[in-house]
Amino acid sequence: MKKLHLLALLGLVLAFSSCSTARFYSGFSADTASQGMILLGPSALHFYLDEKNQASLNDSLTFETQELLASLVSSKSLPVTRRVQLDSAQHVEAAAFMDYLKGQTKMRQKNSPIPTALDELLEAEGERYGLLLFAEGMSRDRKGYKKAVTKGALLGLATAILTLGAATSYSVPVKTYSGIYAAVLDAETNQIVFYNFNEAERSPLDPGSVSEQLERMLAKLRE
Repeated sequence: MKKLHLLALLGLVLAFSSCSTARFYSGFSADTASQGMILLGPSALHFYLDEKNQASLNDSLTFETQELLASLVSSKSLPVTRRVQLDSAQHVEAAAFMDYLKGQTKMRQKNSPIPTALDELLEAEGERYGLLLFAEGMSRDRKGYKKAVTKGALLGLATAILTLGAATSYSVPVKTYSGIYAAVLDAETNQIVFYNFNEAERSPLDPGSVSEQLERMLAKLRE
């Protein structure tokens, strides 16, 4: 569990610092998986910023995020036959793998072999294809957010005064964040055949917003 929390802190940094542009479509579509595919997980990390703007991984919000994703996938007209839950070690591998993919500026099928634990899981389930979903979410305490906005505004005002009005802008803190990542794993070739993501400053627990993110991200699978 300690390993997962350390990975979670790394994920929080990556969520707001990386600028991945890589998406990967190998021509795979939902029609390719004639026998269907299984949903792996989903995995998620949901961070909560308290009134003092201290971030921590929130287990209950993480679980809510996972269940919301799982419930919405069924409405996206994909050939997902069933859901397979991941154990702690598999969740860690899934999160680490998605962080790896997220950091790629160029992606090729041959340089993105799927994690051993997930490959073995697909084989054990007797399935060739698995849809791996991973979400990074952030929400924050309302009082803490108001304090952060006020602090930023005062800093902007002080800067304007000191520079005689030459600099008057300031950064508004992020209130919520939702990043969703999807990869289709092929156990036969031990490679990914699809990867896409969608990131937005939206609530990771709002069904409408998350559904829209999934729709944009998974549309390529139905082409």
